[in-house]
Amino acid sequence: MLTTICCCSFTGLHAQWDIKENNVWAFGSGSGLDFNTSSPPALFQTAVTNQEGYASVCDTSGQLLFYTQGREVWNRNHQMMPNGSDLFPILSTRLAPYSGPQGALIVPVIGTTDRYYVFSLEATSNHRFQANGDSAVSRLWYSVVDMSLNGGLGDVDPAGKTTLIDSALSGNMIAVRGDACNTIWVLVHHTQDPVFKAYRITATGIDPQPVVSSTARLIAHEQAYRESNMRISPDNRTLARCSRGIGINGIGLELYDFDPATGVVSNARLIDERLGTTVAFSPDGSKLYAVGLHWPGPYYALFQFDVSLTNTSDIRDSRITIDSPSQWLDLRLAPDGKIYHICHDGTPMVGRQINCINDPNQSGLACNYTKNVIQFPTTGLPMMTQRFPNEYVRAMAAQDTIAIKSLDTVVCPDAAQIALEAPPGYTHYDWNDGATSANRTVTQPGTYWVQSYNLCDLRIDTFVVGHRSIVPAVITANGYMLTTTHPYSTYQWYRGGTRIDGATNATYTVIMNGNYTVKVTDNNGCTDSSAVYPVTNVSVHELQRAGNAVYIYPNPARTMVHIAASVPVHVSVSSLDGKVLLQQHNAKDIDIAMLPPGVYLLTVVDEHGRLRQMEKLIKE
Repeated sequence: MLTTICCCSFTGLHAQWDIKENNVWAFGSGSGLDFNTSSPPALFQTAVTNQEGYASVCDTSGQLLFYTQGREVWNRNHQMMPNGSDLFPILSTRLAPYSGPQGALIVPVIGTTDRYYVFSLEATSNHRFQANGDSAVSRLWYSVVDMSLNGGLGDVDPAGKTTLIDSALSGNMIAVRGDACNTIWVLVHHTQDPVFKAYRITATGIDPQPVVSSTARLIAHEQAYRESNMRISPDNRTLARCSRGIGINGIGLELYDFDPATGVVSNARLIDERLGTTVAFSPDGSKLYAVGLHWPGPYYALFQFDVSLTNTSDIRDSRITIDSPSQWLDLRLAPDGKIYHICHDGTPMVGRQINCINDPNQSGLACNYTKNVIQFPTTGLPMMTQRFPNEYVRAMAAQDTIAIKSLDTVVCPDAAQIALEAPPGYTHYDWNDGATSANRTVTQPGTYWVQSYNLCDLRIDTFVVGHRSIVPAVITANGYMLTTTHPYSTYQWYRGGTRIDGATNATYTVIMNGNYTVKVTDNNGCTDSSAVYPVTNVSVHELQRAGNAVYIYPNPARTMVHIAASVPVHVSVSSLDGKVLLQQHNAKDIDIAMLPPGVYLLTVVDEHGRLRQMEKLIKE
């Protein structure tokens, strides 16, 4: 009886930080990092001019497609797209072409392979130095890049350019993959109020009505939300946000719960009142790294928190200083599983370098923080970059069907183990015992199942493993012909424990005394060996009466034919027209390598000239 597993919930699909679309980072003041060939990545030059607020995206093989700093878009050749400027208007109140720390974001147009949304947070004034009470800090716009245009280099679609979505926002936004297939959330925050807005993107487009979440105000200063930094955990369920405010006001590190099914942000927790610059989660989501002011000082330091703890006070108390002093700038988890840190050597705007947290899942100093793994040159590339590009997020593909298959598998009595194989071509596997490889070995009967999935495409296979007993092999005799009491798929006869060449039929006619056994295989692949059957009454006279006492094998043959007989025999090989081609006395082995392929007649007579065997011989 087959058993079907129909309960198939699963979580923890492929994280976003390690997809190939994030393999090339194009970012501030002409800088870029390429993770395709090395770790640490290779430094290269881009066309970006801003110090912060940019995004980049690669194709599914990791090759750069385009990048943006919010207002302009450049193709992979570092040329501005023909229609790629002025993605939002410059207002008269604007002090400089400026966007927030996370002021640009690239999101796929779901259901297409070559169209992308470019979201831009336009600051209506330089919000670092704006007067209190100016609530319209950033306006949210989007345009559409079509990579099928301009010979595959891409261009901005005029019909989808510079569309205003929202205003009065802080300078930060991130994308979060939704739990539902073909869903991405674009998450932004109000400039003064503790309010998150989550815009849902599906195959039908951008929902203009966001999911609004009002949370507790944990940082009282009115500047708390003007300039912040947000990151989502690898499982898309914990949101970290730090506020830098103005000077030492409005600073703090907060954690929230995020529901990727509904877009709701809840459960605000203040973790630290002095960390307000940048944050990054470890690959397994257990550690949170943050840069902020260190007291006494003040100066900046890099800290680690254990966010796997459930109690807020325990998370606060878990803070460990990783580097002090450390410059502020930015942190980001990279495709190689390491966290990179832009900083400088203490002299403002010069001496830029990138440090690295090599083992971010490890606690404390075991995270292996290494300084100056990438040094910006003193000439050539500008050295004023302050932020990494925003992370690209891929939606889960549409799940049209769930394939559920049940497979009978047999364990033979003599089998120590059996290998179960999940279907190939999937990125993740979950077996019912928690194993995650494509193959699994079992030793006991039972029902086993595996979930195989690529993003949202799910398949479930159930393996029913049971013992199947083989009918024991028993030898019987009819004269000098040995056989078994039950038919099998294959046979191999033995004399005295030695395999008899060519004796692979259901019957075997003995030509000499000895202890005989047979090894058989049934149609399930199970094997069994018989008990010994002794033969003691074979004589020359009886062999002559048996009539079938000579064995010729193999037939067909290519080079050598073997003769098995109990008495000396004379063998001749002739053509079908009677011409004798080979003769050999007391023959046991006949070399036919020199004969051309064809059909011949092989004749066997004993030393008295009596015919013992005649058959056609096929030379291959």
